Amino acid sequence: MSEAEIQRSIVEWAREHPDRIPCLFRVNCGVFRSMTGNIVHGAPKGTPDLIGYLPDGRMLAVEVKTFKGRFSPEQIEWRRKALHSNVKVIGARSLGEFVAALE
Repeated sequence: MSEAEIQRSIVEWAREHPDRIPCLFRVNCGVFRSMTGNIVHGAPKGTPDLIGYLPDGRMLAVEVKTFKGRFSPEQIEWRRKALHSNVKVIGARSLGEFVAALE
């Protein structure tokens, strides 16, 4: 399964379980060109793939990887800082891992 497919499955699951995750969305990182040719700056390098919040008000950050994928130094640093701020950070390689990490 690709990262995009795993991300979609997690977002779909979250939409079906608003009591567990009221809000979860995809974040675009880096710099890219829009369809009109404008340069668009996304979130900084290292920002997780999915961002949302939990019922208790804490931020939720999900970095999705395939089974062969590795975390970049920027992702590791983002996670370190987020954990110091009481953010729920999940690294998930499947929908099952994501759901289990919510517990």
